[in-house]
Amino acid sequence: MAAAQSPTPSVTGAIEAYVGIGRGSDVAPLAVGSVTQRRLRVEGRYGYEDEHTGSIFGGWEITRDARISLWLAPMLGAVFGRTSGVAPAVELEVASGRFTLYVESEYLIAAGDGDDFLFTWTTATWRLTDRVDAGLVVQRLRTFLTAPNVDRGAMARVAIGPASVALYVYNPFGDARFGQLGVGWEF
Repeated sequence: MAAAQSPTPSVTGAIEAYVGIGRGSDVAPLAVGSVTQRRLRVEGRYGYEDEHTGSIFGGWEITRDARISLWLAPMLGAVFGRTSGVAPAVELEVASGRFTLYVESEYLIAAGDGDDFLFTWTTATWRLTDRVDAGLVVQRLRTFLTAPNVDRGAMARVAIGPASVALYVYNPFGDARFGQLGVGWEF
């Protein structure tokens, strides 16, 4: 009799890329990739904290499936390139029915003479159909000891299977209007 083999642990992940629309060179392209095996999450980012800057994060996912589901990923990251330092971070998703609230925050503790900063990106979305969701987006950037820069706007995302396309429009009614176009693939 052959020994029973345990099933291969499932691996999930996503790859996302974003390009800026408007505001000239202020909106640089960025890419994010994540892989989760069991509860261990590893995430790599490029162009996220600064241009010509990469980062790698690791942490543990915590989930709770119920009428109101919860997904939480506290992480610690190393940032290197044009900007360098360490960054504690957290990603949080709370969902109930067709509504989802997603919050992603990190605090960069810059190395050397760099400026520490807080970044928070939040979306509140409503699933309109199985493939389309839309909602509000807010991002807050803050360079240490300076006034925060808060951008508010709207977003829409279309998913077909594992692929998705999203459009974010910030400050739609002001002179500081800009956007991001994103594509993603989940596996």
